[in-house]
Amino acid sequence: MNEQSVPTLAALITVAAEEFGDRPALSFVDEQPWSYNEVHQAASALSVTLTSQGIRQGDRVALLSESSPQWGIAYFAGVLCGAIMVPILPDFHTTEVDSILDHSGASCLLVSEKMQKKLSDTAMKLPVMVIEQVIVRPEVTSDVPVVNIPEISEDDTVCIIYTSGTTGSSKGVMLSHKNILVNAFAARKIPNWTEETHALSVLPLAHTYEFTIGFIILLTIGGTIHYMRRPPSTSVLIPALAKVRPQIMLSVPLLIEKIFEGVKRTKIDNRWITRNLYKLPLTRKVLNKVIGKGLMKTFGDRIHFFGIGGAPLARETERFLREANFPFSIGYGLTETSPLIAGGLSPDIPFNSTGPVLPGIEYKLVADAESRHTDKELYVRGPSVMKGYYHDPQKTAEVLSEDGWFRTGDLGRISADGSLTITGRAKNMILGSNGENIYPDQIEAIINQDQYVLESLVVQDPKTKNLVAKVLFDYERFIEQHKESRIVKEFHQLERQLMQKKEVTIQDQVNTYLHELVARINKELSAFSRIGEVIEQKEPFVRTPTKKIKRYLYEL
Repeated sequence: MNEQSVPTLAALITVAAEEFGDRPALSFVDEQPWSYNEVHQAASALSVTLTSQGIRQGDRVALLSESSPQWGIAYFAGVLCGAIMVPILPDFHTTEVDSILDHSGASCLLVSEKMQKKLSDTAMKLPVMVIEQVIVRPEVTSDVPVVNIPEISEDDTVCIIYTSGTTGSSKGVMLSHKNILVNAFAARKIPNWTEETHALSVLPLAHTYEFTIGFIILLTIGGTIHYMRRPPSTSVLIPALAKVRPQIMLSVPLLIEKIFEGVKRTKIDNRWITRNLYKLPLTRKVLNKVIGKGLMKTFGDRIHFFGIGGAPLARETERFLREANFPFSIGYGLTETSPLIAGGLSPDIPFNSTGPVLPGIEYKLVADAESRHTDKELYVRGPSVMKGYYHDPQKTAEVLSEDGWFRTGDLGRISADGSLTITGRAKNMILGSNGENIYPDQIEAIINQDQYVLESLVVQDPKTKNLVAKVLFDYERFIEQHKESRIVKEFHQLERQLMQKKEVTIQDQVNTYLHELVARINKELSAFSRIGEVIEQKEPFVRTPTKKIKRYLYEL
């Protein structure tokens, strides 16, 4: 399938059925797949139903569901009507769902059986259809229902995506058919996609990253996408990988970082000799290569593209993946750019870089004279940049110029070979006491490399201007790792108790470790970026549906 044959998503599902017919398209793991013909037939049937219920071109149709074959069918059903789809992230709270339905002016709501519990009385005032009930697998002999597809332009809005559902701050990103398809065809050139490609989906389809890269691209090549009925915990993910043996997978950094930590804990940290050998660069590389072979087997031994996006990847995890020869790609983009701006396959891209900017996207680095930071902000322009924010010309004008330049809000640099490196988020930047630019995410990446740190967040004390690191500590791992020297520790603990008449608890040991951690971390930081204090975070940080920490909740 080529770009010229599919100017709109309505054309995409029609052409896909013509080209790929009975090939498997969408499936739950280890269940009967829906073929391309069946997806087209089912979408057409639901489209006829929507039209009979009064849905017309330009009406907003909301879709609230976990990822599934029915999600994709429901989406295309709305598209075939000429409707504007409003996909809602399943992690959104009921009040956020209500806010999105209200702000978008949705005329209808397509919802999964599981997500019905999120519907308030307000949401139930809309016409509601449960997708598992209205989407039926076609009979073998059934004909494709006749759909009167309206005249759809490539520049028409196809979806409104809300990156936040909080009342009062909702921003609905308007993307056109052209935005998504241009981005998909440009990104399709990065890995080797073929008709035999199988993908395992673990991210929500309502996220543009999964939708464009992990859904639309696969449909343009005749690939097969597998979904899981349960969240991707280790106990669910490992068997799914063995059954699907995917060539393609997309992930957020948090998932692959957890996999790395699990592998490191079982293969390296549980033995004194391997733990110390891992500290030496040469032996570390050998160990990582051996571990990498085992990791490839875990993923089914066929994977050739593991896309990582949505947030920065921890440096230690990236180093491991490189030395393990694991075929990963770090992508960079935003919902407003449909989403991909830059990406490339390792080991062709420099360390800590996202690779080259996609063909067709113009970019420039701009220093804002009125801004407090000296690093330059990345601006991009091209056919994959959004049309604007729905019903919000003011917010649109703040980020999108009249001549099409979009302010990403990210600070970065471009190397001589054209690789993009993002240095920090402009709005997260902290101004030091002497006017220095401090990027907390870079400090957090260093802190998170510590074996006992689960996650961290760096903030500034407004009174002292000192940097404070909030750290979520891994007690389980700390206790487990110290079992080897239990006799020695018990002797010293008894000695201290006799001298001080005070019991030394695990908490005391953790406090001592955190104090020592500050000293170690500060050796790797510039003087103006050094941590003044570490505060233990007792509960996991609250995250957005896209797994970013809600920083504003933790300001001092």
